[in-house]
Amino acid sequence: MAAKNTHPHLDPREAPIDRRDDRSSPSADPRPWAPGPPRGRTLHDTASDALTPIECALERFFESLKSRSVPVLALRGGRAAPRYRAGGDLDLACPGVFRDTVVRALERALGTFGVRVISVHRTRHMDQYQLYAPCGPGRHHHLCIDLHVAETCYGVPFLDAGELLRGRNTERVPERPAAVPGALLNFLTPYLSGGAIHPEYVARLTVVLDQHPAQMRSRLGHLVGTRMADRFCAALRDRGFGELKSCQRAFRRALLTRALLRDPLATLGGFASLAIQNRITSLRKTRGLTVALLGTDGTGKTTVGEELHAELRSSFRSTWNRTIKLRPGLFPQLGRFLGRRPTEEEYARPHRSKPSGILGTWLRASYYWLDYTLGYAVKVLPLRRRNTLILFDRWIDDWLVDPARYRFAPDSRFVRWLVAHAPRPDVILVTTATQRIVRTRKQEVSVRETLRQLTAYEEYADATPNAFLIDTSTSIDRSVDAAVLATLARSQAHVPSRTMESGAVSVEESEDRNSGSRAA
Repeated sequence: MAAKNTHPHLDPREAPIDRRDDRSSPSADPRPWAPGPPRGRTLHDTASDALTPIECALERFFESLKSRSVPVLALRGGRAAPRYRAGGDLDLACPGVFRDTVVRALERALGTFGVRVISVHRTRHMDQYQLYAPCGPGRHHHLCIDLHVAETCYGVPFLDAGELLRGRNTERVPERPAAVPGALLNFLTPYLSGGAIHPEYVARLTVVLDQHPAQMRSRLGHLVGTRMADRFCAALRDRGFGELKSCQRAFRRALLTRALLRDPLATLGGFASLAIQNRITSLRKTRGLTVALLGTDGTGKTTVGEELHAELRSSFRSTWNRTIKLRPGLFPQLGRFLGRRPTEEEYARPHRSKPSGILGTWLRASYYWLDYTLGYAVKVLPLRRRNTLILFDRWIDDWLVDPARYRFAPDSRFVRWLVAHAPRPDVILVTTATQRIVRTRKQEVSVRETLRQLTAYEEYADATPNAFLIDTSTSIDRSVDAAVLATLARSQAHVPSRTMESGAVSVEESEDRNSGSRAA
C-alpha cells in the first residue's frame, strides 16, 4: 500500500514513501531520534550566495515592475534587498490605480519560483501575503508582504501612496520613500496602532527633524495641526519618551479629527470598513490554521508538534498561537466529579482500565463530544479569527483507532457517528515509524497492540483526505520538513483562485534558474 508522506523539496502528495518494510525486522535501523544540527531559522547566516525562492521571486517582481514603469516603494524590510530576513516583513506601497497590476505581477513571480502562499488577507487599503518556500533540509524561508495603497489609523488613511512617491529615492531597487515621509511612516505605524515607541525610529526621526525642520513641521501640521506638531517636535528634540507616550492618544485624536474635516465620507467609510472586516467578515472567513497530530505513543508526535510550532510561528501571530492537549478542556474529566485524579504512573498506562459497556460508552462519548464541539466554538474559533496556529496533540479522531484509551466499547457505531459530526481540523498529521523504533522509544502497550495501531493509523490516513503520514524513523529535521510541507500544502488550498497564476516549480529548479541567471 502506498502511504502518503512528504519530502523536503516536493509536494507531499507527490512523494509516497513505503514504511511497511522492515517493521519487525531485526535489521531495521533503531538509531535514536536525537536532534541533529540546529534548524535553519537564521537562513542568511550561511556562506551560500544563492537566493531563496522567495528572494528570486521578489527580484523578478521588482524587475518586471521597473520595466513597465509601475511605481512601488519599499516602506519597511527592504534595506538589505535582494536579501530578506526569514520570518520578517516587507511593506510595499503603490498607488491605488496600479494595485491590480502589482498584485498580478507579484502572484505571477511567486508562481514562477514555486513559492507557497499560506494565506492572503485583503482589506480596503492593503493586501497581505504570508509566503513560505523550502530551501533544503532543515531550511525554510517565511516572509510576510504587505502591499499598501495608504497607511491607515483605525481604517482611516493618513498617508497615501501618492504622497509617499513624491521625492522618492530611485537609486535603489526596490525604491524607497523620501527622508521625511519615510521616517514619519516608520515611527507612526507602531505608535498609532499600539502606542509602541521604538528607539531606533525615534533616533531616525530626530535626525530627519534636524536636517529638514520646515518640511517635517509642515507634514506634521497637515496631519495633526500646528499646535500638536509643535508639541510633538519639542518632545522629539528633548528625547522625551514619556511626553511622546503621554500625547499618543491626543495625537491620534487630532489626526482622526483633521481627517474627518478634510474628507468626511472617506473617513466614515474607513471606520465602517474596519468594523465590517473585524466584526463580520472575520466570522465568515477564518484566518487561523488548525493542525491535529495523531499517532501511536512512541512515534514522536509531541516532538514533531513542538518543532512544527517553532518553525511556523513566524508565519502566524505567535502571541496567539496555542497547543491544545487532547481536547479543548471546556469541561473537566469525568473522574473529577468523583474526586479521582490520575497520577503520572496511571497516565503512563493508557489501557489501565477496562472498557465501559454500551451505556457507559454512550454517556462518556457524549460528554466528551460536547467538550470537543462546544469547546471548539468557545476556545478555538475566537483564535481562528486571527492569523494564528492552533495545534491539537490528539483529536477526537483518535477514538476510531484507540478506543480502549478512552474506555469505549470497540467498533461502536455511535462513537463513529459522533466523530463524523465533530469539528474538523484543517490538517491532520499522523506520525508513524517502524515497530522496532517505536518499541525502543515507548513500551506502554503490547507489541501486538503497537503493530495494530501503526497499521490502523496508516489506514486512517489513507482514507482521510486532509491527513498526511509523517515518517519519524529518520532524523528530526526530515520529519519536521515533511510536517511543514504537509501543513502548508493544505493551507494553500484556502488561497483565492486568482493567486498563483503560473505553474509552480520545485526548489531545485528555482535554484537552477537563479544560479543560471546570476552566472549570465
